[in-house]
Amino acid sequence: TASAAANSHTSVISLPVNVFNASNFDVSQCTRSLPPDVTVNDSISHFSGKTNEQPNKFLHEYQQTMRTLFRASNLQLLRNICNWLSGLARDWYLQLLQSRQLPNSWSEFKKMFLSRFRSLERVEALKFERSHCAQGENETVEDFYQRYLGLNLEISPKIKEKVLKKQLLRKLRPEILLWMKGNPDSMSLDDVLKKAEKAELQLLYRRKEETQKGIEAYNVLLFQLHLIATNL
Repeated sequence: TASAAANSHTSVISLPVNVFNASNFDVSQCTRSLPPDVTVNDSISHFSGKTNEQPNKFLHEYQQTMRTLFRASNLQLLRNICNWLSGLARDWYLQLLQSRQLPNSWSEFKKMFLSRFRSLERVEALKFERSHCAQGENETVEDFYQRYLGLNLEISPKIKEKVLKKQLLRKLRPEILLWMKGNPDSMSLDDVLKKAEKAELQLLYRRKEETQKGIEAYNVLLFQLHLIATNL
């Protein structure tokens, strides 16, 4: 994500501005098109085109990171994306180049990319996964939200916040909903997440207190048994 990427780069620089024409662009120019301070690192996940990957999420993270860190234009996004493609996805990109079918616009490329790697079968599988998706026992609210958001972005990239909030509330652990204060219907999605995380923290403290009390009670019992044994 952009926030994660920001941790690995402290300064914002500008990518070189070049006129991009896909018909005469060689994939070997990809890395050379990056300025010295821009490295292909873990701030942007690579995409290989496997069925278990999330093409919408990849495009979103790539675009946000490149715009935030390097102020990349649409043409620069199109020119540099090959640095983060591998496997089947990179082969597909090379085929577009060799056949001179790579579009000159970023928006057209995104449509073509999703058409290739976001199949109807994959979307149906994600819908099934979403219907059975729920917050895990040891899963934090933040981690679950990111997981659930990723599923929704792949299924419905333009999902409305109100709909996402309503769906999310149904998927949170029941005890978190019980400890949340306020009326979720009148809150924004950000407020719901803050309230849920606060409730999660309170539950954690409560469990620690109960665990400590249990340890103390156990120690008292051991001491009493010791006294009984010594008096026999």
